[in-house]
Amino acid sequence: MPAGSVINVFHERILRDTKALLYPKGKGNLSKKQLAALQWLRNSELIIKPADKGGNIVVMSQEYYMAEAGRQLDDVSTYVKLPSDPIPGISNKLMALLRRYIEAGVLQGNTIDKLVPPAPSKPAWYFLPKVHKSLTQPPGRPIVLGVGSVTEPLSRYLDWLLRPILCRFPTYLGDTNDFLRALEDFQWRDGWSLVSLDVVSLYTRIPQRMGVDAVLELIEHTGRDPLFGEFIEESLCLSWRTMSSSSMTNGLGKFLGQPWGRPSRVLLRIFS
Repeated sequence: MPAGSVINVFHERILRDTKALLYPKGKGNLSKKQLAALQWLRNSELIIKPADKGGNIVVMSQEYYMAEAGRQLDDVSTYVKLPSDPIPGISNKLMALLRRYIEAGVLQGNTIDKLVPPAPSKPAWYFLPKVHKSLTQPPGRPIVLGVGSVTEPLSRYLDWLLRPILCRFPTYLGDTNDFLRALEDFQWRDGWSLVSLDVVSLYTRIPQRMGVDAVLELIEHTGRDPLFGEFIEESLCLSWRTMSSSSMTNGLGKFLGQPWGRPSRVLLRIFS
């Protein structure tokens, strides 16, 4: 049965409504005055977001938020308008890919149930204000919220499959603590300088074909079945080419896409 079909959507909504009946929400712990204040904020023309860094809360006018969002989304070198919702076509491509590699013996037969969401949602685009750069007109760091999207389960699966392999990259750093451990035996020399680079909109500038090629080169050295490498390549390409579609949730109601796609979790691990 195709992902996103009417029957599957109906099934998901029945489960959701049944869960709401079985596990009703308890009473809140807010006073009437606090609830009234929250309702006023919801009805106001204010946009409240966490800051990109520092953990602060930022209150912006809707006018400024829409202007900054429009400035970024009008960049035709990064975003393009899509004529229609691409999710049904993406679901069909994902189903065909998984069936092909199930028949080839690379994947188990129940993979489709785990990697194809029955009622995928459209990724949502928004931004977090960079108040560390400007307090009055902070530029935004673009975010694509892909929870529940058509290729999210596939992206998680690829991340699980490739995480042990990617750790073999000589330049791989897991987190800040991993970086500090790498510096423990580092011998600093007089005359050296510590330099950092700030890449503007890193995720939209990642050379994704280069990232896929780097992953494939590493897989070749593991001695895995060539079919495994082919599955990884097709899956990564499907993920970053099709996860690029997103729709605005702030009232614009447009389907948008990035010409070069949105990087999958795996590619973010390589370039972050």
